[in-house]
Amino acid sequence: MLSPYHKAYAAQSDDEIAQLAEIKLLEFRKLFIELGAPVFTSPMVRMAVLGCGDRRLVAHYQRIFKVLFGSAITMVTLDKTVDHLEDASGGILRHDVTNPLPNGPYDFIYANILLRFIKPARQVDVIANAFDALAPGGWALFIFQQAEIDPPEGFMPPEGTYPINFNALQFELSKRKISFMEVPLNIEITPPGSDEPIKIDELALVLQAP
Repeated sequence: MLSPYHKAYAAQSDDEIAQLAEIKLLEFRKLFIELGAPVFTSPMVRMAVLGCGDRRLVAHYQRIFKVLFGSAITMVTLDKTVDHLEDASGGILRHDVTNPLPNGPYDFIYANILLRFIKPARQVDVIANAFDALAPGGWALFIFQQAEIDPPEGFMPPEGTYPINFNALQFELSKRKISFMEVPLNIEITPPGSDEPIKIDELALVLQAP
């Protein structure tokens, strides 16, 4: 049975899902302009996506990262529940990402607004697990909505999600000697056929293995 979160994704049209993917592509390009694109020594980039809201996004991510990296990729999507990913292309693996990631090492690990679904006491473990699963020189990228990490007064997390204490996460990562970079992702996009721009206010947390 799909959760309300996954049902909301499933109710979106293919065009709406494609628009979400286009926003992600713009975010990645902005990030690579800020930091420089990752350089991988392997001819096949090994990727893991941690959590995915809809099966259609899997194919979009495969397309996007192949274009961004200019290389063949092999991608696995890890999620605690996989009913919503039935019939998705590529490798799908049921896995709780608070535990060490299987089948590594990976050149690139990506998670979009994942930590809101993880209990606060285990959020730093998810980031540390991603870092530990990286190949030398690999990247792990976690995207946060700004409202998640800097909530307005009186903000209550939606049902089924948890608060994120970003300062505490930073402190715990520093204690574990895991270095990280933060890149604001402020993007405005006007969808085709619309006069109303969409404003995206997110933050990328980037880890790079030595």
